[in-house]
Amino acid sequence: MKNKIFKEAVKLFEENKFEDATKKFEIVIEIDANNDEAYYYLGKIQNKFQNFGQAINYYNKAIELNPDNELVKHEIAIVNNILNISNSLYYENPYTDDDLYE
Repeated sequence: MKNKIFKEAVKLFEENKFEDATKKFEIVIEIDANNDEAYYYLGKIQNKFQNFGQAINYYNKAIELNPDNELVKHEIAIVNNILNISNSLYYENPYTDDDLYE
């Protein structure tokens, strides 16, 4: 039964039916809290909606369950790069001095 639900969830994910996929992955986790792949997909869904904090939480849970999962490590690196880029946009550029426009 667990595999069937997981496969259904993956199919929904691939069809971009993220809300339904999320519900199925959550059922998978209720049945098997150690399913790192379900956490990986939940992270991917959160990432798609730019919920980066929640995505990282899911990815970290997946890594905790399976420290050798290279896909998850790659996704964490992507989210960290996105966050570093967006954080750098909030710093004032010292070269955009108002005196340049006088």
